[in-house]
Amino acid sequence: MEVHPIGIGTIWCGRQWPPNNAAHVEATQDEVDRYLSRAVETATTGGSVAMVDTAEGYGCSEERVGAWSKKHPELASKIVVATKFGETFDTVTGETSVDLSADAAIRCLEASMRRLGRVDILYSHVTSQISNDAAQAVLTDPELNKVLREMRTSGKVKLIGTSISHTAVILKGLEEGWFDVFDVVQLPAPLVVQYPEIPHQLQAKKVMVVVNSLIRKMGAIDGGPATPESMYHTVLGVPGVTCCLTGTRHHLDETMGYFASFK
Repeated sequence: MEVHPIGIGTIWCGRQWPPNNAAHVEATQDEVDRYLSRAVETATTGGSVAMVDTAEGYGCSEERVGAWSKKHPELASKIVVATKFGETFDTVTGETSVDLSADAAIRCLEASMRRLGRVDILYSHVTSQISNDAAQAVLTDPELNKVLREMRTSGKVKLIGTSISHTAVILKGLEEGWFDVFDVVQLPAPLVVQYPEIPHQLQAKKVMVVVNSLIRKMGAIDGGPATPESMYHTVLGVPGVTCCLTGTRHHLDETMGYFASFK
């Protein structure tokens, strides 16, 4: 897949984000439609496809992305639809629950396909809410890995992956071969910058690396890049990184321009 280096994150389309953002205003379908159309048109101008990243745990994001896809089938044909299972978010109560079992993967994929129309990439959402031991148990669950492989073999999804931020588990997993089953791994930006050997090793295994949390978490790195543009350039410059997800709601054109200035 030749995807544009800046992908489209959609968590803000479906829930309050960040969680403590008191100024959050709920997105409307019209706003999401305009945003996605503009983002996909910009990302695909040079012939690339645009990665649109969502998740069951992103509130009503999947519904909003799916509704846009139905209205704009030509643009939707130019995107890679990536979603995640394992975390659910109740938009009424604000409560989150986690289930990363094989049964949950089957159930969630069926629901996501109804909402989105299709799923190209399915990640296990190994949320930071769970412990290192629980994260390791997910990666090494033979029944879950079997189900994910069957989804890929049957053509229900094109690629399988995991979204994970547990550094110790990732390092051990690279040694033990736990990532060999995957086509894609999604990692947080600070981890990629602090451990550039991780995306390099994944690339050697022919695993695509997608990066999230650039702006929200990169500022926590002492001595790290100070501006949004330099943050994107830093991460895009790490060998093995394929795509950086933007979670911006109000600075889309500026953010998409960071790749042009990077080149």
